[in-house]
Amino acid sequence: MDKELNSLISKYKCSLEKLVSVSDTEIIDSSQKADADHQSNTSNNNAGKSLFEKNNIGEEKLLKVVAEVNAAKLSVQLYIDNTIWRLFSRTELQNNTLLFNNDQNRISDKKCLMRLISTLFEIDKNEQSLTEESTAVEQDQDDFLVQLHEWMLNIINLYLRICSPIEKKKILQLLITTRHIFSWAIPLIQFGIQDIARIDNYIEILDTIFFNDKPDQEWTWTEDDFLSVLDQLAIDFNYDKLLESVESDEDPKTVFKFSDKIATSLMVAEKDWKCQDQIDAFITRIVYGFYDLRKSGWFFLPSIPFKNLSVNTLWDITIHLLQIKRTTDIRPVTINDLLSPTNTTSKTSTVRIQFAKYIIEHLNYEYKPFTADTNLSKSQPWSSRKIPALPYEIHEEIAFILLDACQQFQPLPDTDAKKNENKNSIELVSTVASAVSTYLPISDQIHYYSSVLHFIDWAWSIAIRLKLYDSPVSSRTSDIEESITLPFLKLVLNSYNHVSALHSALLIYISFMLSATSRHFLRFEAKHGWMKLLVILKRGKAEAILQIFSEIVPSFVYMHGDDFFNDESLSDFLQHMTLTGVGFIIGSHVWHAQVIDSVSNLLDDDGKGFSYVDLMLHSWFKTVFHRTDWIWQNAYVSLVDMLCKLTLTLGRRHLVYYMLIEEQKRVETAKLQSATSSPRFTRLIKNMIPISDGSFPTLLVGEWSLLLNLKASTFNKQPGVEERLYWFAYEVLVMETSTEAPLRDEITQVIPSSNKKPIEFFAVYRWLQHILNMPFDHPLLPLYCQMFLCLYYQCIDPKHKVSLGYLFFNKKPEMVAKLRDFVATAQTHFGQKMTTLNSTHNVNNSTLQQFYYAMWLWLGNEDIVDLNVDIGSLSSSQYDTHRLELCYARQESQQPWHHSGNFWMDLVNTKQLLEQDFLAFPWEGSEKFVTSNDNDISYRSVQSAAEDALSMATTTATRRRLRLITDKSIIEPLPPIVINEPIMSPSTSSGSARSIKRRSNMS
Repeated sequence: MDKELNSLISKYKCSLEKLVSVSDTEIIDSSQKADADHQSNTSNNNAGKSLFEKNNIGEEKLLKVVAEVNAAKLSVQLYIDNTIWRLFSRTELQNNTLLFNNDQNRISDKKCLMRLISTLFEIDKNEQSLTEESTAVEQDQDDFLVQLHEWMLNIINLYLRICSPIEKKKILQLLITTRHIFSWAIPLIQFGIQDIARIDNYIEILDTIFFNDKPDQEWTWTEDDFLSVLDQLAIDFNYDKLLESVESDEDPKTVFKFSDKIATSLMVAEKDWKCQDQIDAFITRIVYGFYDLRKSGWFFLPSIPFKNLSVNTLWDITIHLLQIKRTTDIRPVTINDLLSPTNTTSKTSTVRIQFAKYIIEHLNYEYKPFTADTNLSKSQPWSSRKIPALPYEIHEEIAFILLDACQQFQPLPDTDAKKNENKNSIELVSTVASAVSTYLPISDQIHYYSSVLHFIDWAWSIAIRLKLYDSPVSSRTSDIEESITLPFLKLVLNSYNHVSALHSALLIYISFMLSATSRHFLRFEAKHGWMKLLVILKRGKAEAILQIFSEIVPSFVYMHGDDFFNDESLSDFLQHMTLTGVGFIIGSHVWHAQVIDSVSNLLDDDGKGFSYVDLMLHSWFKTVFHRTDWIWQNAYVSLVDMLCKLTLTLGRRHLVYYMLIEEQKRVETAKLQSATSSPRFTRLIKNMIPISDGSFPTLLVGEWSLLLNLKASTFNKQPGVEERLYWFAYEVLVMETSTEAPLRDEITQVIPSSNKKPIEFFAVYRWLQHILNMPFDHPLLPLYCQMFLCLYYQCIDPKHKVSLGYLFFNKKPEMVAKLRDFVATAQTHFGQKMTTLNSTHNVNNSTLQQFYYAMWLWLGNEDIVDLNVDIGSLSSSQYDTHRLELCYARQESQQPWHHSGNFWMDLVNTKQLLEQDFLAFPWEGSEKFVTSNDNDISYRSVQSAAEDALSMATTTATRRRLRLITDKSIIEPLPPIVINEPIMSPSTSSGSARSIKRRSNMS
């Protein structure tokens, strides 16, 4: 111990205690004196003067004690500074040029610093013990400990810079003797695994912390101390570094020795080592240990990585946990032992059935990330697939296990052999019985654990998760497919009760997905494919139809073009669907089509040639438009809205334009026929396309509630405003703006016009009305604004400089005022988003804010709409004059609806639309293909694992510390070096306290 340092620190502590005592005494005396004077009522000027003088005396006494405290503290600091300044290593520390030699000078320096450190730790231990004995921490104790820890931190920091790795353990051993280190000493704990040769040192550190070598020793640290130290040690991060340092040809046994001490680290290790036996032995020991702990240990069992075990070891663990008699036939014992009621009670059978369901539910039916199957799919050969976690044969096997189980719980009807309608059902039952293995006991032995309906619903939930379409065609389904005849399908559709129909639909689904009926369009047509889908839709599960359509249609289109869409049955089938999920089916089809295009090389560099994307989009447009009243069905218009978004995202807007032109002609023709035909034929036309007398034909009906309110006087006589489907509305308005050009020309002529289009239906009004209803963040809002501005500033009379905006809004200035207010709010909205760090549209926020501000200026300048302004004289930065020139005083032939390349696509975040909203979207059937986005899979899996771990946290302390593998940035580094140039002759005078000290700070 350094006696001089101990003496100086003791004086400093005494001066602090004296300061607290004097402060308390002066406060009490002053308070008592003031109360006494107030109660006597004899106070006068002299008394007040006397009290003032006494108070001055008290203040002087207090200031004197404060000076003593400062002097004592300065003495300690100067002693420490002088000691450090005399170190031989001081210059190297200041210049950060340590040579890490171990000569006599370096040894002397370490001894000197350790003498100071030991003294400070002894004082800290004594102070901590006093703190624990007292009921409350005094202010002087708190201030003293803070200052003491500051000195300790600085001196230990210097020692750690010059000591060897082994000598660092001395500091840890000293830290273990005190407590509450989490508030100051954590940066001093610097231990990591540099390479596999030093893991024994790291294990020794862990043994030291947890007293593994001294099990009888009592822990000094608090819970916060332990948690903070564990975070600083970053066991998982260091273990990950260790794994990276191991070469493939090295013996991994040392890693397993280390893993034996840090079991949680092995849970995240996935190295391709040939040491399965060690992994099996280690995890088995962990599982059995937790299992023997009963309730306190069972909590940890779900977090164990059973996926790393070999099949045989996994089976051994299952047998051990379930206490099941061992057998050599694994597959039958899994079903029979768990479901057979032989010599068991009903309660036991129920538990076994529940466990069997649990096993099947928790099997991994997904694909392995970062894998590629070398065998291309025969049905979908356009891209490599990932490898399933379970072989396709297992998926098929589980499907037939489900069928067999359902047959035992609820046999298909086969009791009435005399009726012809049941003939096919009888044949099917016998066919199924011969196709599936007898996994389960016969039905009259089953102890029902819940309703049959619940079980079949559960079987459906598993069947939909199976990768049946990706599996090879099963030979076991050939006979079943032959037995599923049209009479049987009609029987299931119309006659069976709900439970039997649900069971039959499951059989049809599994047989369909595993047979050639789902792989080839001609077989689909010949084997009543549409009827099978209808039965699955009506009597089975609708989500299965979404999966089937997403899988089979791309294959049919790839092999047979648009034959599938030319089938009249498709339109009929869509009428039975709610169409809620059809939009996602369409997106999935287009995603598959773009994958095919990317590998087929059928398009040249200019995008010309045959495109499956074009074929898929065109086919779906044609399918929707096949229904004559589609514009009056919100669900169908929603599909068109989805298609319009996809066409813009993928640069195929020309497709929708020409198809909408044809639809507009059809509506106009129907309107003309309704006006010239007989009343009976007119009623027929109105039933096909609901158009009222006096209305103007348009595809943009909008305001769907009008269909239910025929009493409205404005029904179909006012232009509809679409308040949700803006992608569809945009394409329709672009088309109508283009076809309206002759009518706009007529209305500007002096001669009487033959135009019968109501003024309210002109596009310039409709663009404005839709803009006012759009959300600010909609990607198409800038393009809506462009269309309005191009019409508003369009020159209709070059000679007299008359704009279309002046003609249409001269008597309706309030409409432009509303638009200007809307644009001002939009400008403010994007200005605020520019300061939001988490905004998903930060790339375009600044550009959009400037655009809407410029537009606000344009609309407020009457000279612009009067075509009487010199654009060159305007501020280019504020007015965005370059963009203004693109719409100012343009002729009809110069407008963007006649030149597709002139749309302001730079204001649309097309990158997000393509990469995030389309390519990265988890479309049905896309997860199995190897894509460029597979790098994100690891993040999603790690994120999912972190969320699972978080849900298991039961205490605040545990939840606070849960995180992913520790990043190096989380580990607190050593603080900067602080070496003060001392004053060689320490003095307690105030002049010494004000002396200037030069500090040398280095990282």
